[in-house]
Amino acid sequence: MVECLVFDMDDTLCPEREFVLARLAAVARRLEDLYGPRIDFERELVACYEADLRTKVFDTVLERAGLEPDQAVIRELVNLYRSRPVQVDAYPDAEPALEFWSRRLPLALITDGFGPTQRAKLACVGLAPYFREVVFTHDLGQDGIKPSLTPFRLVQQRIGFEGPAIFVGDNPALDFPAPKQLGWTTVRIVRPGAKFAETEADPSCPPDHVIRSLDELRAIDGLKEHLAG
Repeated sequence: MVECLVFDMDDTLCPEREFVLARLAAVARRLEDLYGPRIDFERELVACYEADLRTKVFDTVLERAGLEPDQAVIRELVNLYRSRPVQVDAYPDAEPALEFWSRRLPLALITDGFGPTQRAKLACVGLAPYFREVVFTHDLGQDGIKPSLTPFRLVQQRIGFEGPAIFVGDNPALDFPAPKQLGWTTVRIVRPGAKFAETEADPSCPPDHVIRSLDELRAIDGLKEHLAG
């Protein structure tokens, strides 16, 4: 029987795209203030996001504009991006699912991204009370970011289980390799409009199940045994 149910956050429990694009638009406006309309800064920033470029985004865009990256400007842009007020709502099925499953077994959350931003986002969507443990991989350093095994093992240690678990996420490249190595069941949720909704799973590491709503968790082996709880 499954001993723990673990979730990703972005594009699993709440949408990421609108949140990111609003912040990138603010950065683009600042770049135009500093350098003028040399290129379409917003389009280039969005292209980096769509390409899943996780580091050196602002350096890359400045180079595409023919500019030498200025580290003082880069720091300003990073701070601007990170400090924009969090405005995000959970998906409609998220809170009912977490409320239901939290009465039946321990829940945990593992989320990448800048720690303070992710903490603010989690507080904004109001889902934190349902989790026994929350791991912000930013706190673990570069080696703790998914697909690292480290945050998944940390959840095991903190909750105190060694048996079966289920992980629910959306990103085929990052969310499933580590839990599959641990023998967990992996569930991919495909949200309309999500960044990785159309991304093909790696044939060498496919998710065990694909769902389009968290309501469908009730039909998954390992969780059906908890329905009467």
